Amino acid sequence: MVKIQNDKLRNRLVATAIGQLYFDQDGCCELNDDDFAIQLADIEGFAIVDTESHMEENTSVLEQENEIEESNEESNEESNEESNEDLSVGAEEETEEETEEEFAYLNEMTINQLKTYAKQNRIDVKRVDRKDDLIKVIISNL
Repeated sequence: MVKIQNDKLRNRLVATAIGQLYFDQDGCCELNDDDFAIQLADIEGFAIVDTESHMEENTSVLEQENEIEESNEESNEESNEESNEDLSVGAEEETEEETEEEFAYLNEMTINQLKTYAKQNRIDVKRVDRKDDLIKVIISNL
C-alpha cells in the first residue's frame, strides 16, 4: 500500500479510474494500487508519503461517513418511492383537468377558426369535419 498526499484535496472524495479516493484532513489517501499511486505522484500537487499511523486514525472516520451516507441514501430511496406512488395517482386527475382548462379557448372557436389554427400549427385536419373531433386532434398534436 502506498500513501499519497495532495493538500488541495483535504477532506475531499475524488472519483478516479480505480474508484473513489478519500483524502483526509491532511490531504492524505492510501492506495492499494502502487502503480496508480506512482502515476498520481507524477502529477503536480501529489506526493507519496509514508505514515502508517496517519491512515489508521482516519479510516474509522471514513467508515463512519460511509455508514451515514448509506443510511441517508436508503431513507431517500424510501421517501422517493412513497412520494412517487402519491404523485402517480393525483397526476392523472390533474392532467385531465389541466387539459380542459388549458384548451378551453378551442371550444369558443368556429370550425373554420379551428382548421386555421390547426394549419398554423402544422396539424393535418383535412379529413376532420366535426368540431369535437377537430379539438381532440389539435389537443393530441400540441
